[in-house]
Amino acid sequence: MVKKILESDQLIVYPTSTLPGLGCLPSKEGLDALFEIKQREKSKPVSLGVYELSQASDIVEIPVFAQDFLNSFPKGSITMVLPALQPMDERLGGEKVAIRVFAHPAASSIAKEYGPITATSANKAGETPLN
Repeated sequence: MVKKILESDQLIVYPTSTLPGLGCLPSKEGLDALFEIKQREKSKPVSLGVYELSQASDIVEIPVFAQDFLNSFPKGSITMVLPALQPMDERLGGEKVAIRVFAHPAASSIAKEYGPITATSANKAGETPLN
């Protein structure tokens, strides 16, 4: 079911180590749906969640120090803003993309199976996130 939803550029709600996340694949159509439902300004990019940092290597330039840096913090607690290999949709940051390695096993499993997904809270912009 998750595969069908993501591949049809729809949104999923998934568990994270803090609040529920709202995710889609980083396609134009998926981002259109995400920003519409969140009523989020396009000038406020969302991050991408991955199951491990190496999964982002097709999207961003990963500095040598990055893995050691991430390993010095609890998994999922750091979002790294890294240079994009190619300009991305402005809703993902354009020239720089925020990457977070998921800590929650379900979120990590989704990213491992389907690729990086958006990592943003499941709420409308400016409203209190769902618990």
